[in-house]
Amino acid sequence: MTDWIIAFKAHLGWVNAVGIASTDDDPGARFVERIELFEGAPREAIEPYHVAGGWQGLTQVEAPDNPAEIVVRGKKLQVEAATDVLSALRDRLDGTFRLGVILEGRGINVGLEHDLDSHAHIHVAEGRAVREAIRSALDHLEVDWLDYDEKSILGATAATRGEDEPTTDTVWKQAKPATTRKWAKEERLLAMAAWLNRADD
Repeated sequence: MTDWIIAFKAHLGWVNAVGIASTDDDPGARFVERIELFEGAPREAIEPYHVAGGWQGLTQVEAPDNPAEIVVRGKKLQVEAATDVLSALRDRLDGTFRLGVILEGRGINVGLEHDLDSHAHIHVAEGRAVREAIRSALDHLEVDWLDYDEKSILGATAATRGEDEPTTDTVWKQAKPATTRKWAKEERLLAMAAWLNRADD
């Protein structure tokens, strides 16, 4: 039975997820997966801030007159969908989902008006909403979670392993899981973030 640690990086409507066993001493990952969180959901669940701000992709359209309601409703749908998806992921695991590690992203919540005042701010708000949905979903599933500073991962891993940063990234490049085709920097950082929070015993 595997005691899993899974690290997540939020994107628009999906997360990149990398899982390791909590007792793994060597670099690498047990699985790497793109997880669609809101597949088949209405647009306000996939991208509530875009809908509220009057954006259809890169095209600005007429903004609705109830943006706050759209965001609240969309984020509620996000939590429900993320809970269902992560529950299914937990059921697929051979073992226990012990910890979720969520890579921190840009932007703090300073209010809806600020979030909607530019397309760039909307994208920041969408990422923040996905991270919030992941946290809430893990809470519902009674899985511990923590936020982790993405910029600190490589240095912290190198320090833990007694290496310099270029050596550490080279080691992780060579530890590409046989079961995945993609092993870019983001996947390696996720594996490192999970590994840094593995069990000590």
